[in-house]
Amino acid sequence: MAVFGLPGAARFRFLWEDLARGAVGAAVLACPAALADAAPAVSFVEERGLPFVVVVNDDGHELPDAEAVRRDLALDAGVPVVLGDVRWPPVGFAVVRDVVRTALRRHSQAPALAGGGR
Repeated sequence: MAVFGLPGAARFRFLWEDLARGAVGAAVLACPAALADAAPAVSFVEERGLPFVVVVNDDGHELPDAEAVRRDLALDAGVPVVLGDVRWPPVGFAVVRDVVRTALRRHSQAPALAGGGR
């Protein structure tokens, strides 16, 4: 498993394209003081059908609750929202766990391959 970090600015979208190719899932990192800045990344992963989680990093600003994040980023109810300092190992683990769970859930709901093989 490889984990890549991407610059969040939309001007780096060409990098997003390269790393999204073949990706199993994604984590969109958001700043609590500027949630709207994460909207282009959310749109990007949604457009590609990538399973993803939104991570609101505890950077010293007051953390919103998960429902406020869902509302502000227009997230579906099934998109996990993780709140916390991603430098803290339990939070980093929760992010990876939720990306994997979301990807597995999406995979298990996918139609079977033609011919019945996997």
